Amino acid sequence: MKNTLKYKMMQFFWEHFHQNKPMIPEGSVDTSALNDQITASMEKLKSMLAEDPHIFRQMQLGTHYRTTFSPDFTADMNACLYECRLCNIYALEYYLMYRLLLSCLSGENIHDLKILSMGCGSMIDGLALSFVLKEYGNDFNVRYTGVDISKWPMSFELPFENKLVLTTMQDYLKDNGPFDGNVMIFPTVLSGLREYPDETGALCQSIEETEFLSDTLFVMVAYRSTASYSRDWQITDWQKMQRIIAALEKKGYVAEDLSVTIPEAWKDYLQSEMSETEEGKKYACRYFAPRYGNVQIKQMAPDFAHPDGVEEYLAKPGYVRKACPYYEMHRDQYFSRHPEIKPEEENPEMICKQTCPIMCTVFPRTILYKKTSPCFQLFMLRRKRGDKMQ
Repeated sequence: MKNTLKYKMMQFFWEHFHQNKPMIPEGSVDTSALNDQITASMEKLKSMLAEDPHIFRQMQLGTHYRTTFSPDFTADMNACLYECRLCNIYALEYYLMYRLLLSCLSGENIHDLKILSMGCGSMIDGLALSFVLKEYGNDFNVRYTGVDISKWPMSFELPFENKLVLTTMQDYLKDNGPFDGNVMIFPTVLSGLREYPDETGALCQSIEETEFLSDTLFVMVAYRSTASYSRDWQITDWQKMQRIIAALEKKGYVAEDLSVTIPEAWKDYLQSEMSETEEGKKYACRYFAPRYGNVQIKQMAPDFAHPDGVEEYLAKPGYVRKACPYYEMHRDQYFSRHPEIKPEEENPEMICKQTCPIMCTVFPRTILYKKTSPCFQLFMLRRKRGDKMQ
C-alpha cells in the first residue's frame, strides 16, 4: 500500500504542508504554568519510584481490578502519572474548546462567564481557559466552580474567582439551589458515568429539578475519543449527552446554531459538522474532530509539547516501564520465545505488550490518532426570556 500513488501523494501533501504550518504557531500561548506542574509531577514520580519500585506495579493492579471506570486519582502515583502523560493533551483540547466558546460569547455580547465544570479533576480546563483569557485582555469576568467526587493531590492555580466542591454532579445541582451559571462543561467525564446504576439518568433528573436562571446556556463536552462518540456496541458518551440536552430542553431551552468561525489554520486539522440524533433530529450544534490521524502535538501546537525530559522519562524505552519489578522476568521470557531478536534491539513496549498480563499503558505521543482521536462538542441553548420552567 505504501508504494501506491495515492499514498505517496498523501505523504507529500503532509510533509510539505501540514508539518510546516502549525495549527497554533509557536510562541502564541504561554504554557509555563502547565509545564511547571508537569515537571513537578515528574519529579515527584521519580522520587516515589526510587523509594519503592513496586509502586508502579501496584498502581497497575489496583487500576485493573477497580470496579469504577477510572483510577483512584486521590493517590499520588495515579495523579502524577496522569499529569505527566495527559495534562498537555487535555490542556490543548480544552484550550481549543474555550477559544471557540469565547469567540461565540463575544458574538453574543456576553462578557460574564459563570462556569460549572463537571468532573474538573485538577482543574486543567480552568488553566486552559486562563491561556485563552490572556488573548482577550480584560474582556471577560470569570467565576469558575469545579465539581469532582475526589480531591486530587495537586491542582492548578487559576487567576480568577474559583472554588472546588467535592460531590457528585447530580448532588451538586440538587444541593445548591438555583443555577445562575451560563457555561457548563463536561471535561472527558461522561465515560465515567455508570450505566448500572443509571448515573446519567440521575444527573438528568437533577437537571429537571433545578431552576436555571440564565436564558442563554453554553454546554461543552470533551469526548475521550471519536470511538466514545460513535461506537454502537454499548451506550455511547454521545447518547449520554443526548439525554442531558433532552433534560435541558424540558427546561424550555432550544439548541441554536453556533455563530463560530474556525480559524483558517485550524481547518487543516479539525473538521466541524452538524450533529444528528438517532431519531434523525438535527441538533443545532457542532462537534469538532481531527481531519487527519497521527498528528503530533509538537507539530500542531508546539507550545503544548511536553517540557524537556518528560517524554524521555515516560516514553519507550522509558524509566517507568523498566522500573516495573516484573520487567526483567518478562524480558527473559520474551527473548526465549523470540530468539531472532537480539537483546540490544529490545523494545520494552513490545515486551510488556506481549508478556505482561496487565499491559503497561503505552505513552501517548500524539493527541490526534485516527479512530481513537479526541473530539469535542459545543452547544448553545436559548430560552425565551421569562420561560423558566420548573
